[in-house]
Amino acid sequence: MLTFPINMISIEGPDLSGKTTLISDIHKKTDYRWHLMDRSKLSRMVFSKMYNRDVDQATREFYEEVSNLNNRYVFMMPTFEVLRERYNHRGDEIHTIESLKDSYDYFYKEFARWPALSNVYGIMNGASGRLASMVVDYHNCIEKNLSLKEIYGQIGNFVKHFPNKECNQLTFTLHDDGEFKESDISSMSEESEKEYYCHIYNTLMNKIDDEQAGNNPYERKEGIGSRRYVFTEDTCISMIHILNRGGVLDIRFVCRSTDINNKFQHDLKFLYFIASECWSLLGEGCNFCRMHFTLNSAHILE
Repeated sequence: MLTFPINMISIEGPDLSGKTTLISDIHKKTDYRWHLMDRSKLSRMVFSKMYNRDVDQATREFYEEVSNLNNRYVFMMPTFEVLRERYNHRGDEIHTIESLKDSYDYFYKEFARWPALSNVYGIMNGASGRLASMVVDYHNCIEKNLSLKEIYGQIGNFVKHFPNKECNQLTFTLHDDGEFKESDISSMSEESEKEYYCHIYNTLMNKIDDEQAGNNPYERKEGIGSRRYVFTEDTCISMIHILNRGGVLDIRFVCRSTDINNKFQHDLKFLYFIASECWSLLGEGCNFCRMHFTLNSAHILE
């Protein structure tokens, strides 16, 4: 089974939007399954704009955080009338009603942008038990049993709505329990990429064979725990590194340039097939395979 694990879920929104209540309700429904954060670097970026801090630095830090697609966000944006009612009922230690409205307006501008990203879930309601159920159900679907097509859709949607349709160092991690149900050797036969994929596959498989046979500078036969199972070139798919550690087969894919619309769907299927082959050769003693992808320039060409 292929899954898309969640690192953390950050609950975002203006003050009095119901973040604390939502966090509590989610924990009750899931028995503290996920690591929930009250605010993220998105809030830091918003407050930097409000208080004339270093906006560029705060924006870079948010871009880096949100570009890890295993980080998930829930962005709450009730109407200001809801916030006004809560303020009149209980007040606030920091805000006046004027500063609360000012903060709300800054967050509203960001709400118009970021929920379009595939890892940001936008909600225009206050916190309630039903809302917590919606958030839990949504993230359960994300984390469990996705298809490669669905994962490609999430990556494509993210880049499509990222500034300038290019994300530098987009990262995501997938887990497979070893079944690799969608692994298909025909992924190497994509007409426009066939020669390229065969070269990468053969180079990596020959590297593994050579290392296990002792054909290396050390004249040493490498076992499954070796650090030397590496493919590197200056091609778009530029590095593959396989490590068997602690019951996990860890495979890291680095792509220096990724054409999301025209190439990545094929690349993802091919790299998933590569992972399945590495699992067969080097996955002894492992409980699952962890595939970590780094796309140094994920872009959509106009």
